[in-house]
Amino acid sequence: MKLSLPYLLSIILSLAVTSFTEASAQLADITVSYRDSLESEEEDNKLLSNNIFFSNKGLKESELLVSIHDTTGWKLIGEKKQIIKILPGTTRLISLNFIKSATASSKWLPVKIVVLDKINILSATYSFQLKARPVKRFELTGNETEFYVQKDTRNLAVKYTVKNTGNTDDIIDVNIQNPFFNLSENKRLKLEGGEEYNGVINLRVTDLMKQKLIKESIKISARGYRKKTVLSLNVNRLLNTAKKHTSAYPTFPIELETGILKSFNQNSFYLGFSGEKVLKNGAKLKYGYRSKQFGIANRLEQHIFRVGYTTDKWSIYAGEMADMGYFNAFGQGFSGTHFYKKKLELGVRSIFHNRASPVKNDMGEIFVKHKFKKVSFSHSLSVNVSRPERRGSVLLSTEASLISTTNFLLTVKAAAGQDHFMVKVPGVPFEKAGTLFGYSTSYTLGKVSLNSDMQIGSYYLPGIYSGSNIQNHALSVALGKYAVGLNYQRNEVQTKNFLFRDTIFNTAFFELNMERYGVTVSRQFKKINISLGAGKFKQVSTFTSQLPAYNFIDFASTYRINQNLLFSIRSASGYNSTVGIKGQKVWVSNSSALLDTKFGGIRALYVRIPRILLGLSGADSLVERETMSISPYIKLSLFQKTLIGNIGYSIARSSFDNNTISFLTTSLNYKNKKNGFDVRVFGNIPISSSESDFFQRGNSNFNITIFKKLNVPIPFKKKYHTLSVKLYKDINQNKQLDAGEQPIQNAIVRIGQNSFETDKYGSIHYKNIENGFYPLDFSSVSTEKSMIPADGFRQFPEVKGRNTSISIPYQKGKLIEGKIDIILDTFSAKKFFAKGLKIVVSDTSGNYYIAFADEAGDFFVSVPAGRYKISLNPEAFSAEIQPDQMEYVLDIGKDEDVTKILFTVRQRNRQIIYLKNN
Repeated sequence: MKLSLPYLLSIILSLAVTSFTEASAQLADITVSYRDSLESEEEDNKLLSNNIFFSNKGLKESELLVSIHDTTGWKLIGEKKQIIKILPGTTRLISLNFIKSATASSKWLPVKIVVLDKINILSATYSFQLKARPVKRFELTGNETEFYVQKDTRNLAVKYTVKNTGNTDDIIDVNIQNPFFNLSENKRLKLEGGEEYNGVINLRVTDLMKQKLIKESIKISARGYRKKTVLSLNVNRLLNTAKKHTSAYPTFPIELETGILKSFNQNSFYLGFSGEKVLKNGAKLKYGYRSKQFGIANRLEQHIFRVGYTTDKWSIYAGEMADMGYFNAFGQGFSGTHFYKKKLELGVRSIFHNRASPVKNDMGEIFVKHKFKKVSFSHSLSVNVSRPERRGSVLLSTEASLISTTNFLLTVKAAAGQDHFMVKVPGVPFEKAGTLFGYSTSYTLGKVSLNSDMQIGSYYLPGIYSGSNIQNHALSVALGKYAVGLNYQRNEVQTKNFLFRDTIFNTAFFELNMERYGVTVSRQFKKINISLGAGKFKQVSTFTSQLPAYNFIDFASTYRINQNLLFSIRSASGYNSTVGIKGQKVWVSNSSALLDTKFGGIRALYVRIPRILLGLSGADSLVERETMSISPYIKLSLFQKTLIGNIGYSIARSSFDNNTISFLTTSLNYKNKKNGFDVRVFGNIPISSSESDFFQRGNSNFNITIFKKLNVPIPFKKKYHTLSVKLYKDINQNKQLDAGEQPIQNAIVRIGQNSFETDKYGSIHYKNIENGFYPLDFSSVSTEKSMIPADGFRQFPEVKGRNTSISIPYQKGKLIEGKIDIILDTFSAKKFFAKGLKIVVSDTSGNYYIAFADEAGDFFVSVPAGRYKISLNPEAFSAEIQPDQMEYVLDIGKDEDVTKILFTVRQRNRQIIYLKNN
């Protein structure tokens, strides 16, 4: 049968009227009205009220029984059942007030109201909704904060709890860090309101770790909605004997080293040592020597030493030195600086080149640094001698920091000098004075920033900046997540010293003797940074002036995918459509890419540059040379970071000399903490080469070195002493250690931050300590019931100029024996154990004693007679599992030897709903 729309509407309306009539008929002439939904507007608003209106539309008096039912998280204040009488034509009011609990959900929850008309024996059920404002809140706690590693400890479980104390779902990020135990963990927890997560950090403790462990703090941080909290859990090594310093005598630190060097085709063996000593007056002494080492361009240098002495007024140094100022100098030398009231420095230095060094100049310099008001000045007078060129040079330079504020920096410099040639020969330049001027500035104003550097040296200026024109200018404007900038760069250096500017794989084509200008645009995303630049590029030096100018594009991007995965790419390319008489198309490029992960990665490089070939007929030709390389590598972190580093493989092809080479790259460091030595391996190991002279290019170098650190005692005067403590049972209570009185074994004694455990003789030893008072804490539970230290749980012996031994008598005290019973719901899968629960016993003087329950839930504490509060740790429990009583207060009299208490911990019973059969 086909139903029309009007007919369907009539059916629905008929059903609705029938239902309303039946509901109204249940209470006859009584109407009920109220607010249907209530929501707490603020977090601290704990009370919600609703007025229920009952109106009698009939002609007779009505008597109603109103029953109100609680809902989860809300409690009704007042009677849950009320009887009201309503006269005809009147209205009665019942005000319902509900108080919110801390765990009240942020979801709508129904409150059921059942109304019984006692006269007509009719009933009706109504409901309205309550809702708490969403609150995001959590707690990070630990049942215990101190954990102990004993002789037989192999595994240790460190526990913590994250609890969502709010009333809505929350995502909490937990980070666990400790380098000693190689902990670096991240957890993301999604917890409902009132839900908790019980975390366990399982530590594996090796014998080697026990030797190094004194006290380690495991940092646990948790971050939720607008909140971060940090918890520190301490892991202590229970020692019988500990040393604060390595020796009782003053020591002289020294690190011995020996190894094998491979440079070019030469293998060498070398010895060396180094060290640093802080002297009594606070001065530092540094020293070192090597019979051989790698020098410039991997050439071997011999007999390299260094000695440095620094105080608050002097800095004196002799040995290997380098200067990268106006003259490049490398070799052995001397320097001395005097500091006068931190406003004036006077200094002198000199450097004499090494025989094996390709840099053959010697240099001497005096310098002054001072302040005048807010301006800082630096002046120097340098003298340089180049023996191969038979040339001497004198140069005077000044640098001043004129302005130094948060938004504006300005530094200027100037130099003047002259070369003097000791042999006059035709073609030698005239001896004329040369000058240099430069500045460096940066300025920030809102979203606009300017950086500008310039340095121009004349042709007759002595040193490496002769004829230089070095400029870098950049203007940048921030536009939201975008940045737009203009830039100009020029780097022109006429010196012939290219020692530090090129390698076999790369080139200085894009960095030296060039001019570049253009515009850049960058965009910062959440994980990606992109930069794009365009402009003009050309070479400006004399021997490359025939090369063309290029339209230039520069692209760079970095993508941080996650904490352990990074991808970056950089490409700088130029293009010219017609070059020379042949009108050739030429493009240049310097492109690189990197993919780096937690376990390794890969690097790639491509370089393409032009080269002019001069023809005999006068017609020049242009060729392009290419260099390509790819280098995969792996990262190593093994044996709890005992072995760290990386191993890579590189293969490169160069069209410049038609050479293909491959080699291994190594950088490894092995630390043997047990024996106290390190092994370091680094260098390039050739595998193959298409040219026989590859090994002469400085790319073949390898070094294996073994380091051993020592603290050599100076046995003239003893500097540190030993504190020995012995615990024993003072049976006759005379506070004297008599024959037959037994030691107290395996008792925990704390000395400051160090935790000790008595041996079979009841003794501990704290060696090589300074004079002073040392706080002893005996409050941790010993293995002897009813025994307490006769002179208190905290004592302060003094060590004064000699080894000190004290005996701690333990006499009979009062024993508090307790038990923790755990009663869980038999229908629940929840697990909760008494083992490890902390019990704190405190007296009226503020002294406290700590005990931990064993697997059976038993514990004991020995104390003197007195009044005590015995309490459980509230952080160990959840809303679901709670003790019947969290603490007890006891008066332990002189005549009571043993006091017993019982803690009962119960799981809240679940509500069971019984379904009735129809």
